[in-house]
This record gives sequence, C-alpha cells and structure tokens, in this order.
Amino acid sequence: FFYFAIGRRRELPHPPQGLLLAPLKACDALYNADDVKGKVVIIERGMCPFTEKARNAQTAGAKAVLIYNNKEKGFYYMAGKKTDPGDDITIPSYSISLRYGQQVINAFEDGESLQVLFQGGASDVPTYETLAEYSSVGPTFDERIKPEILAPGNLVSAGVPLLSRKSCYVKEQSGTSMAVPVVSGAAVLIRQYFTEGRHKVDGVSQFTHPSGALIKAVLLNGAKPLDGYSEAGYPMNEVPSFEQGFGRVLLKRSLPLDSSFKLFVQDAVAISTG
Repeated sequence: FFYFAIGRRRELPHPPQGLLLAPLKACDALYNADDVKGKVVIIERGMCPFTEKARNAQTAGAKAVLIYNNKEKGFYYMAGKKTDPGDDITIPSYSISLRYGQQVINAFEDGESLQVLFQGGASDVPTYETLAEYSSVGPTFDERIKPEILAPGNLVSAGVPLLSRKSCYVKEQSGTSMAVPVVSGAAVLIRQYFTEGRHKVDGVSQFTHPSGALIKAVLLNGAKPLDGYSEAGYPMNEVPSFEQGFGRVLLKRSLPLDSSFKLFVQDAVAISTG
C-alpha cells in the first residue's frame, strides 16, 4: 500500500494538513519533493509528455504515478516518444479517468485517508480489451443498439503508401480506418467458409450462398465481451450494450474451425410478425 500525494497547486497560505503541493501537471521539477518522497503522486494529463511527468515524480522520490485524464474520456494509452522512450523511468505509471482523478482529489481534500493497491499490471488487460477513449457509443435516436461489434483500432501498425505509390512504410495509426478492415476481413472469411462448402449438415454442404444477414449474425454470435473498461473508466456493461454492442470480433468463436463447437445455421427464413 502507498499513500497518495496530490499533484495540485493551491494558493493557500496554510494548506490543510496532508494536502501536498506540486505543479498540477508536473511538467517542471516538483517543488515539494520532500513531501512527495515515498508516496504515489496523482498528476493531471496535458502540456508535456507522459515521460516528463513520470520522470519529474521519480526524481522527487515518488513511489508511483497516476496520471488522470483532463477530459471525460476515461482511461487512455500512455507511451513515450521515439526521442524519449522513458527507459530510465522505473516507477509504475498508470492512467486513470478524469472521474476517478476528481474523486481521489476530492476525498483527499476532505481529509480522508487514501491508500492505493496495485494489482497486476498493464499486461493483465491488453489495450484491445478496453474501449478506446474516442470510441462512439449508442444508442441511436430510435434506441437501437450501436455499435454492434468492435475491433482493435488503437495504435495499429499499417502500411502507408509513399507518394510514388511504388512502395510503402509501416506506421502506427488509430481510428475506424484501422478497426473497419479487421471486421471486413472477418466477414470475408465467414463468407468464404460458407461459399467453399465448409459448413456441412450430415456431410452435405449447406448455405453456399450466404446472405449478408447470415454473415453478420455469425460475426455477432461469436463476438467476445471486453474484459477491460469503458470510456468513462468503469467496468464494461454486460453485452449487448450501447458501449460495445455484442463485443469485439473474434473469428475463432464465430466459426468452428477447430471443431470445438457446432454451428447451427438458418438463412432466408421468414419470421412471423404476429
């Protein structure tokens, strides 16, 4: 357990006992290093690289760093730059949502005794298991579930063509331009599974001309609920939800390629409305 040290500047002649003074964003050397030593520092995001914030806290003797978001966007990905990867930073550094950061600061200012317990690390929950801070959420205006399915789209390595169009290079990019190809590729493979006659009933190939609705249904049926957190920094709601739809695309749950389960299919069947 470690106690919190609040990285917040206050214009008070006699600050309340336990309220530690430090630059809010920690982009400069912490001027209350003696108070910070041996504690966890909470810092606001923005103005300078994450590595600079963590390094200033480490230099002051902090045990760990919590950097809370400066927008209502939840958890976010922290990384160093190529020119400053932060290899010299040895203390744990974590991101938390703006809401969590405000709760910690308010509780501390109210005189509550706060402790933080670090369990596991970033490797326990991969980034693709947490909703990206810029991911849109539903519902639609008529209350339909959107999104319906998710795919990794944050810092995905992709080929970028050069102006000559004769070669390309690899670059990390984020957004729907990265996520959509994952879903599209999975949909193509599902279609191929049926058109090549791989779905058999009593040894006979079935549904070799699958409808778009069938492909979508198989895709959603195998979606995996996220194990991470929502854009607000809280555990994900159960699927289907307006945050993640039916979950993230996972082809091995959609198609029985290893015969670990059976896939029961109906296509182009009239549904009674009565």
